[in-house]
Amino acid sequence: PHGSEVIARFLKKDWGDHYLQRLHGYIHPPMDGDYTFSIAADDEAQLLLSENDTRAQLRQIALAPASESSWVRYEDWDRDPRQHSAKINLRRGQRYYVEVLHKELEGGDHVIVGWQLPSGQLQRPIAGRHLTPANEPTRLLNTAFISVPGSSGSPPTATTAISNLLVRSIDFVSSGEAYRITEAHNDDFVYIDRHWRFKDLPQEFNGATLVRTRNDDDVIAANPHLRFTVDQPVVVYVAMSNSITTLPAWLQSWTPTEIMLELRSASDYRLYRANFPAGSVSLGGNEREKSGAKDNYFVLVLPSR
Repeated sequence: PHGSEVIARFLKKDWGDHYLQRLHGYIHPPMDGDYTFSIAADDEAQLLLSENDTRAQLRQIALAPASESSWVRYEDWDRDPRQHSAKINLRRGQRYYVEVLHKELEGGDHVIVGWQLPSGQLQRPIAGRHLTPANEPTRLLNTAFISVPGSSGSPPTATTAISNLLVRSIDFVSSGEAYRITEAHNDDFVYIDRHWRFKDLPQEFNGATLVRTRNDDDVIAANPHLRFTVDQPVVVYVAMSNSITTLPAWLQSWTPTEIMLELRSASDYRLYRANFPAGSVSLGGNEREKSGAKDNYFVLVLPSR
């Protein structure tokens, strides 16, 4: 390759035009059971997985295809059924060689790999704590190794997120929508139904656990509306639209912060925080009619210090 790079999760985007890249390394399942892998890419990509930690057993398990008229958009997981693998049984404590072959012509470019865990939790993209570099298979890092186009001889660079996913599961959403758990990074999507992205995300929240909610759930007044489980003491931040005029009753005991988050193509959001022990966390609805908040909240979670 022309160069190599270390990335923090199974995702690469906005590199350039007219290139081929290979993402490869080892994946470490966090539990025994059946996993379903998914891939999205522009222009196209193949996802390959070995039955063990050798490349000799590599086989294609999913495909993000390209056509003359369309391609798989960023985080569009369901444009083509071939984007999803069959259920694959993996064992905790074992490592499996994984590889992606990605081709980009021109325009927007990305490749992203996710999985559904045996617990049913979706993790898209796969977090770096489940990946190790191809050249250091026994060294558990919060990074993955890929080979990409670049300047010849340029050294690998490392980027690490500050936290693992702190939310084990989303246990209840009153609207029935499939809220998602992921890591927060600059320029990532915030909602499951809007293409609004973080802009200049403060460094302290880089890698924080993000619960991506549905913006169209802004009218919900149910309490509880959202319930999730954390395995350790945490600080939960609720990001409320700056258009709010009255806090919902359930949020009035929370501590307002001076932190404002900016989204691309959207208004600013103020963070409200509260500490929670390990266990269940319940949040009420956005209550747009009473609160005046024109957009639903989203949630960030950091470990207690």
